[in-house]
This record gives sequence, structure tokens and C-alpha cells, in this order.
Amino acid sequence: MKHLIFNSQDEVHDKEGGIAKNLLNSIFLSILNRAFILFNIISLFLLFLYFLGNFQNFLDSTQVFILQLLEYSVLIAGLLGAYNLAVLIIITMKKGQPNFFRFFLLIISIIINFTLFLSLKFLFSWLKL
Repeated sequence: MKHLIFNSQDEVHDKEGGIAKNLLNSIFLSILNRAFILFNIISLFLLFLYFLGNFQNFLDSTQVFILQLLEYSVLIAGLLGAYNLAVLIIITMKKGQPNFFRFFLLIISIIINFTLFLSLKFLFSWLKL
């Protein structure tokens, strides 16, 4: 029994997992990209909240909590970015269509995330938190 699968161009394929595998890959890549963007936005929000807290005189414990959340969100964003870059490299090797702008943005974002993570680690060790 062959399974018929429709893709977005309404073509029917009867290959076992041919289009379905590509569809799952595109859904996985979409979720990966959205999670990466989400954690970058959360990191920017927490950084903004930390700087706002400096001017609004937040409690020290609140500032430390915001920094700890920022540390975790930056680490997750950096790891998701690195994984996203690896997946993008594999896809580029298979399809042969490099997207240099996307590579550039991913690499810059990964560098910023890991630099911020290392800076937070240094800050925590310096403050002995």
C-alpha cells in the first residue's frame, strides 16, 4: 500500500518518506529558527530589564535573579544558534545553495551570545555569587 502525500505545490509523491521527510525537516528547521529568535528576544528583554533596574534601584537580589535568567537564556540561545548553524551547513552541503547573509547573522549572533555568557560567568565569579 503506497502512501500519497501532497506538498504545497499540490504534487503527489508516492516515494516512501520523500516529501514527508522534507516536510518534517522544514518544520523542524522552522521551529529551531523560531526558538533561536525567541531566546534572543528574551535575552535582549532581560538585558534591558537589568539596565532599567540599575536606574530604578531594583533590589540586589532582583538584579542577581535577572542576571541568572539572562545567563541561562543567552546560553540556550547560543546553543540553539550553534545547532542551527550546523543544520544550515548540512542543508547547504546537500542542496548547494549557500545563504551567506544568514550564515553571517548566525555567526555574529552566536559570537555575541557566547561573549555575553562568558562575561556573565566572569561577573558572577568576580562578585562571588
